[in-house]
Amino acid sequence: MGFFFLILLTATIFIRPAELFDALRGLEIYLYLIVPCLLLSFQAVLVQLSSRNMQSQPIMYFVLMFLLGVFLSELAHFDIDGILTDGWAFTKNIIYYVLLISLVNTPERLKQLLFWIWFFSLCYIILILLQYNGLITLHIATEAMSDSYVSATGEKLLVSRMTGSGIFTDPNDICTVIITGFVLSLYGIAGHFFWLPRVLFVASSLVYCYALQQTQSRSGFMGLAVAGGTLLLARYGWKTGAKLLVVAIPLVLPLLGGRLTNISTQEGTAQTRFGLWRDGLQYFKGSPIFGIGISKYQLFTESHHAAHNAYVTALVETGLFGSTFFNGAFFLTLWTMYRLGNARTEIADQNLQQMQPFMMALTAGISFLLISLSQTYYISTYMILGLLTAYMQLSKASNIFRDIRVGSTLMKRIGLANLSFALVMYIFTRIFI
Repeated sequence: MGFFFLILLTATIFIRPAELFDALRGLEIYLYLIVPCLLLSFQAVLVQLSSRNMQSQPIMYFVLMFLLGVFLSELAHFDIDGILTDGWAFTKNIIYYVLLISLVNTPERLKQLLFWIWFFSLCYIILILLQYNGLITLHIATEAMSDSYVSATGEKLLVSRMTGSGIFTDPNDICTVIITGFVLSLYGIAGHFFWLPRVLFVASSLVYCYALQQTQSRSGFMGLAVAGGTLLLARYGWKTGAKLLVVAIPLVLPLLGGRLTNISTQEGTAQTRFGLWRDGLQYFKGSPIFGIGISKYQLFTESHHAAHNAYVTALVETGLFGSTFFNGAFFLTLWTMYRLGNARTEIADQNLQQMQPFMMALTAGISFLLISLSQTYYISTYMILGLLTAYMQLSKASNIFRDIRVGSTLMKRIGLANLSFALVMYIFTRIFI
């Protein structure tokens, strides 16, 4: 029964009934679902949170420690209102993460949850596309954005960009849904959702590509490219995968074009974001340990914009303490998934073996996308981390995880990596601005 509530909770990440129906506005449906889910799953949650299990599951440990970092960041500035509002909102997202890894305790459940995430994300994207094209009128999306870019010929062009709803209102944020759904569509095309005709997954992959085109998001395009490239390399090996990439790139680029593939670090959006990162790092120097406090980036920087980088946001808002755990969670996930790919035959379950390249693609695509998005505290981020944590737990590849355990050695390495990240970002913003 707890798993059923988890599926309903996952549905609310994409499709929020209160945004569809006026009669439901103001109702905290997510809260009404998470409470019974937690009560029904309490025993499983306690097992996950046991000290023995935490030591062998460093990603879960890092996520929970980041929650502590969020509260310490607020306490360091005596922001009680921030604790009661932003802190509580973020805590609900972490509860969802813990519920996910507690309840997805078999390969069959993981496969079911992946299917429902594909289904809910597809429904969401279809609704947004219908709204954007004027075919339906719903109160679920913000108005389309207009943006400009300089073409290869030097001409300044204006484009319309599709936006979303809920936590995905920005054209770049909605790409989290697109990349997730696209990778899961490819998983379905490969035949691993055996009971649903592959033609539906082919059609859904085209829907996601069309939606990406409508967002005109460079970040989304690069994230999808990273996910697709990673999938080819992980599934077919370096030699065959590289050959397929050489063939695919010239075929795909002309189909997208426009603002999507007009990428430069010297002008436009890139320079604006680099400036935001630089401004944030200036305030980080004043509060390096616990940061400036969550949701304060926009208040402190001169332009009053978010960082558009989840890792920089964590660094500036929660300091070295919090960002070590947030950034460390992604460092560890990427490293562990890579090692699982190199030793895929050690994964006992055949379904999990087949799933590994797609989970690696999802890891790489979303991790790369977060370089351009301020989704440090978004529930979608912890849904992805939860899926990957559950997958790694189920793989039972003990040889791979033997040296990846919570302890002083791991903490020193991750702390040094995070400190290096801060230094690299500081140098980077000085070079490119």
